[in-house]
Amino acid sequence: MSKEYCAWLYYVPDDRYALSKLVESSDATRNQFEQGCRAPAFVEDSRYPPDSLKYLYFLHNHPATPTNLSERDLAALAKMVRIHGGYVETKAGRLPIGIIAFFSDGSSGNSTGCDGFYEYTYGSTEVVRWTPDEEGHWRRTRAGSVTWDSETEFRFVPTR
Repeated sequence: MSKEYCAWLYYVPDDRYALSKLVESSDATRNQFEQGCRAPAFVEDSRYPPDSLKYLYFLHNHPATPTNLSERDLAALAKMVRIHGGYVETKAGRLPIGIIAFFSDGSSGNSTGCDGFYEYTYGSTEVVRWTPDEEGHWRRTRAGSVTWDSETEFRFVPTR
């Protein structure tokens, strides 16, 4: 059975990006056909003081099917916004916190390969699907829209 994994991409005080260790964690609140990952809200990185880490992307996979981001995914992001704030100040500028879901739909010819990912960044009105074309360039398509009613309340409409 497929497992869901998750991790954080975060920004560290010496102006670099870091990736946390992968977490495999079942979410018992889901049914047998859905996988879930309960990533910790904070990364433990002994190289830096905990309050100096800036959380940028919550990364996870959708192992069973190449489904769009879900309301559950966006609700997890809204929770992280409440904890970490909606934006991160980096050397490159102010960046919104976001969520990414990798998927495999078998188009790569490798059932365990990555065939693309969904991306959403806080405050945006659009969920984006990224897939490689025949030449290996990433192609961007609209996968849905998000309307924020407040700082943490939203409405999500996937593209059909």
